[in-house]
This record gives sequence, C-alpha cells and structure tokens, in this order.
Amino acid sequence: MSPGKTWLTGFFLLAIGGSIGTMGQSDQEAYDVIVIGAGLAGLSAANRILDQNPSTSLLVLEARNVSGGRVMSHRMNTPEGPKSIDIGSQFVSLKHRGILDLALQFGLTVEEQPLCGERTVIQGTPQSTVTSAFRRRKRSYTWTSNLGGSPTIDTVLASSDLDLLASQSCAKFIQSNNLDKSDGDGMKRLLQTFYDAPDTAVSPLQLLLTASSEDGTVDDVLAEMGHGAGLRVKEGLAALIDKLSTRNGLQTLYNSPVTAITQVNPSLQSVTVNGKELMARQVIIAVPPAVASNIDLSPVLPEKMTNFLRNYRPRGFATYFAMTYAKPFWRENGNSGQ
Repeated sequence: MSPGKTWLTGFFLLAIGGSIGTMGQSDQEAYDVIVIGAGLAGLSAANRILDQNPSTSLLVLEARNVSGGRVMSHRMNTPEGPKSIDIGSQFVSLKHRGILDLALQFGLTVEEQPLCGERTVIQGTPQSTVTSAFRRRKRSYTWTSNLGGSPTIDTVLASSDLDLLASQSCAKFIQSNNLDKSDGDGMKRLLQTFYDAPDTAVSPLQLLLTASSEDGTVDDVLAEMGHGAGLRVKEGLAALIDKLSTRNGLQTLYNSPVTAITQVNPSLQSVTVNGKELMARQVIIAVPPAVASNIDLSPVLPEKMTNFLRNYRPRGFATYFAMTYAKPFWRENGNSGQ
C-alpha cells in the first residue's frame, strides 16, 4: 500500500492505491475511486477527479446521514428575507485558494467578513494617560523554535518532539516555555474562536497542523485567522456543500461507516462498509485523523503515521447561536461585526 497525503483545513486526506483512471473490462464490478467522507475535503477531492475525468466511476461513503462534515448552517429569517447562516466552519482564510476557487466555479460570492477590527495592543506605564503616553502597535509574537516555522506534515511527523507536542496541552506549553502574557492570551483567543476549546484541551500539535494547512506559521494563524483578514461565502459554505454533493456524476451512500481497507493487489483495494465489501482502484480517506484511526488498514501505514493517527485526539465543543437585527447599528459607531 503506497499512500500519498496532504492536509486540508484540519481534515485528513490520504490516498491509497494506484493512479486514478478508468477500470478495464475485467474490473467492471469495482469503482475507479471510493472517497471516504462527504465533508468539504472529500467532496472537493471528488469534484476535482470528476472535473479531470468525468467518466470516472466514483462513490462517496459518508458515515452520517448528511453531507458537510463540520460545515453547518441554519435557515433563518433576516431583514433581506430567509437566509442560511453558517454556524460551523464559517471562516475562510485568504490562503484557502481551493475553497475560493470552488466558490468561483459554482457561482458563489466571496466577501470580507467584518467580525473583528485590527488587532492591536495598548502599552504604557502606570503613570501614563490615555491621551499622552499610550502607544499602539501591531501585535508581534515571540514563539519558540517549535512553533515558529512554517511546517509541512512530513516535518511534523519526523519531529523528535512529536509525542510531546501531541500529549501536552497548550496550557502546559505556555507554562513550560515561559511565554509572555500577550502571547499566551493570543493563543487562548485563537483556541476559543477557532477550535472552540480552552488551552487545557488542545495540543500544540494541533496548532502545527493548522499552520501546515495554512501554509504559514503559527504566528500567521494567531494574527490573521478570523481577526480582520477572514472571508466568508455570502450564500454560506453550506451552499457550496450542496453544489458539490449534487453535481453530475457524483454518487453518495449515507449511513455507511467504513471499518476496514485491505489491499487486494497493487491496483485493487477492498473497502468494508456495513459488513459488506466494495472494490476500488483507489481509495481516498477524507475524514479527521481521529476518525481515520478507527479504520483498520492492511497493510498498515508507516509507524510514524500510525502512531500519529492513534495519538491525535483534538477536543472541543461549542454552542452556536445567531441573531439578526433590522440594520447593523453598531457600524455607525465604527464597531466591527457582521
């Protein structure tokens, strides 16, 4: 089994098997490609494959009864009429070229999301006054070398600190590395707004993986994600999910959790779902690492990847709510907000 891998906004995207193409006559009962997971990563992968080769026989398997993964929305009345309001995964980074290109492909509108103003720090001495001695500056971060670079997933997996970063909480990391208060507060704010979790529930490894999918540093993520540089799909990311999941040539089976993938030969994989076996030339796993670790793979992945999947356990929860007003009265006073 020769896997290829990449990362997309925290979702695991792992390709198993030979090159993608169409099956020969002897393999008519098998699919060219099976994609596991009908979230944004899985549907995006399926969309790209069908764009490149519309004749590909492709099947998406989803354990739940709905597409979208972490993309969630709620239909509600607004002054402009009924709208779908995103209540999960609503942030789109400027670096998410894949999402931006998909929105353009399906005729959706991307706009700035005025959720936060420019991030600043007010500094001064106890004797200073608001009018004279305070000065404003852009926030700068002084992370240690562990979190200061722009990591790739391969770099993260090869790190000698992998187990420590996976098992340690961000709270412990802040304490053991003597981060100053502004850096610690910045991390906590990111965890609350991006991960929906306190610093005791998320590992530094999760921050590294987010930075990897952002193709930047943890500093970049802390300074930009959702704070003044965010974008949103005007119609909602759920509208993008609808477009992807209903495109021509895409077949999806819901309530279909995958429990095992076995390599029959170098060009044929067996996928076990609900006790039945499906065959495919290539299988793409597009689910979070914690979910991927529940799939029995034969032969097994390399040791570092296997250990990572077993040990990676992000946590966090949140209660989302949305409110609408007749007009954004707060903007009259120069305040930010959608």
